[in-house]
Amino acid sequence: MSQPPGYPGATPDNPHGGRPNDPWGSGDPQGPGSQPSAPGSQNSASGWPGPESQSSAGNQPPPAESQSSSGGWSWESAGSAGSAGSANWSGEATQAFPPGGRFQGQQGPGGPGGPGPHTGNQPTQQQPWTPRQQPNQPYPTQQQPAFGSQPPRSSESLGPGTGSTPVQPEGNRPERNPKKLALIIGAAALALVLIIVGAVLIRNYQTQVAEERAAEAARVAEEQRQAEQGRQETAARTTVEEYFGAIATADAEKALTYAAAEPEGNNDLLSRDVLLEANKRAAYGPATIDSVTLDEESPGVWNTGKVTTSYAIGDQPQNVEIPLRKVGADWKLDAVAAPVQLGLSGPDRLVNGVTVRPGDYNMFPGSYSVTSPNPLVTFATTEFVLASPVDSVTGWEPEPVLSDEGRKQTVDAAKRAVDECMKAKELQPPNCPFIRWVEENNLVIDKPSIRYTLKNDPFRDVQFRFYAGTMTASTTVTIEHEIRASATQNGNRGTLVPATQSNPAFVTVKLAEGTPQVSFS
Repeated sequence: MSQPPGYPGATPDNPHGGRPNDPWGSGDPQGPGSQPSAPGSQNSASGWPGPESQSSAGNQPPPAESQSSSGGWSWESAGSAGSAGSANWSGEATQAFPPGGRFQGQQGPGGPGGPGPHTGNQPTQQQPWTPRQQPNQPYPTQQQPAFGSQPPRSSESLGPGTGSTPVQPEGNRPERNPKKLALIIGAAALALVLIIVGAVLIRNYQTQVAEERAAEAARVAEEQRQAEQGRQETAARTTVEEYFGAIATADAEKALTYAAAEPEGNNDLLSRDVLLEANKRAAYGPATIDSVTLDEESPGVWNTGKVTTSYAIGDQPQNVEIPLRKVGADWKLDAVAAPVQLGLSGPDRLVNGVTVRPGDYNMFPGSYSVTSPNPLVTFATTEFVLASPVDSVTGWEPEPVLSDEGRKQTVDAAKRAVDECMKAKELQPPNCPFIRWVEENNLVIDKPSIRYTLKNDPFRDVQFRFYAGTMTASTTVTIEHEIRASATQNGNRGTLVPATQSNPAFVTVKLAEGTPQVSFS
């Protein structure tokens, strides 16, 4: 058989032997025209085989012994040492066969650029050149290790049928792209950030929604609270207005219904007659509410407060702060009447035409006159205005004094008492201590002839002092009088020489009965 062109040293038994441009360099019988490797042979996509290339299983068994072509190329038969139908090639890096079955510059049967030998069954593959290799440069002859001296093959280099997956050598694994890794890490970090941001946004949104709901609830509650406060203020205002309206119409019973509690003490003057007289003396002007202030004990709860109101009693303007408190669902005044002291002793009191005994009495606001039913006694102040139900000072002092009529009647009664003493026919008449005559020197006075003559006016410019506790008026005066009478001395009748005495007298006038009763001491 003739030698195939372009393959120097080839023989019919060894068509590839002696190829100067054998790209495998290890006498690999699988040239460019050989069949594709069986499944399980490892050949990277870049054309670089693994450390131990596996031949096609079972096409042509290699020669039983090592042969060397004239090109210095050699191989070892797998023989009995390898798996049946497989060859274990040893060698360093091998070069993939060039595209088209030939090297650059090699002329095939069809001329330059034509197909080379053994290309009929070989698929055309684009293989990269290996480093440190130039086209058309023969590979150096590599000495293969002797059969049997090869290192044991690992399970990763076994051929087809062994059940193991070929593993790419560590040195030829593609390096990791740091940019790609950085992108992956960055994407993961970004995803984590987005998750965190999303969680924060969700939490913030939930918080915002909760705050908005709470704010809305608070707003609604505040509106309800303010509305309720307005209703309570209106109710308190109405209570004060209606109370003073009852006072103005002398409706004492209605006025008492606005009290938080029934006034303690004597209520004899909380009557319609007293209020009618008060309005006659000084009419009420219309009450104007200036302000309402309620004390909020807890949100939406008001139990106490005060209302400032303005009105007039006659020509006297009043500005009063009225305390209120809640009784059940209604506003009531803490006090609808103020206590007034009318004294503890003395004459009866005539208050706006109603007679009462001395003492303390509750009274509605208004104008009052306090006099005595006894014409002989009156008070230092007879009129006062009670401005409000919370007044504690009325400006009225319960000081009983003799009235003008009382002073006149007291003096007249005292003078009459003295005149009665002057009519006495006794040397020491009873109840006339200022007359003290005695008989002496055998002198016997004819009593029916006694005549007493008052020589002075003891009550001229006199001042009686009134004692309210005893309802008496008293004073001390000096009474000068003269005595005339017939007398007998040692059997001789005659007339006494007029004689004069001047003696002090303590005069007491009782006024309780309305008629003065005089006594001397």
